[in-house]
Amino acid sequence: MITESDEDNMSQKRAKHASGFAVELKESLLDSGRISFLAKSALSDLSFFVLFSIAFTWFFQKIAPLIEQINLLMSQLGGSMPSDYSMPDKESFGEIVAQYQQVTDLAHALFYYLAILIAVTFLLWCVFQGTSWWIAHRKLKHEVSWLQFIKRFSAASLVYALLTAVILLIIAQISRITSFGGIGLIDTRTLFYAGAIALIALSYFAVYTFAVLDEGFRKMLRALRKTAVSSWKKSLPPFIAVLIILGVFYIVMKAIAYSGTDVFYTVLAGLIIFLPMAAWIRVYMCRTVNNIK
Repeated sequence: MITESDEDNMSQKRAKHASGFAVELKESLLDSGRISFLAKSALSDLSFFVLFSIAFTWFFQKIAPLIEQINLLMSQLGGSMPSDYSMPDKESFGEIVAQYQQVTDLAHALFYYLAILIAVTFLLWCVFQGTSWWIAHRKLKHEVSWLQFIKRFSAASLVYALLTAVILLIIAQISRITSFGGIGLIDTRTLFYAGAIALIALSYFAVYTFAVLDEGFRKMLRALRKTAVSSWKKSLPPFIAVLIILGVFYIVMKAIAYSGTDVFYTVLAGLIIFLPMAAWIRVYMCRTVNNIK
């Protein structure tokens, strides 16, 4: 039976949590509002976006023709096969083998460029996004060297990248297995929502992992467990707040794009809004961890 004193204690705890949430929000806004901090964080983020755009454009120019040639050869292969499923004659068989070899060679080249693109993207992510998180930690007086932090950030990013790939592969496999004769046994929308929830949950742990990388490995695991698991009532609201803000940002950018604004000005507006917002999010997450620890 809940007594009146118990209700008072619960109300005081909720008020304390709300007060702590508001304080961390206010303090993180003040910290991230410093010009020097914003400039360093924005420079790191902007460097990542610019270099990634250059790399992606270069690799896309290599990959797009390969995909086009593969599709063309696959169409030709389909046309070369006898319609009655009988064995092709010697000349047709030689053409099919030659076309199949071309497709194989093009596929190898395609995977080669994709692998390099993934590796380059991961390297840029670790160096520049790791630096952005390190700047946020240094803003809060966390003593950790840049090189040490980048190593930890790279290891954590690799783990979460692999987990993301596993989730996407599981979703793709479930979609393939449950689809029989063109009829999906599991609704596509249900599968999409399940995948989205899994990726959001993974993002929750990833963000708080990046926020505790100033600690050594064992202390980091303890801090992550305490923050993301044991004290989820304190850590979940800030994460949800960040998701809502990112959702609003997405809606605003969609509205700007649909308004017919020039692409250059749309991108410029997005950077002006996103770069300070990203700097604030990192400080906010790190402050949330500090408050819980």
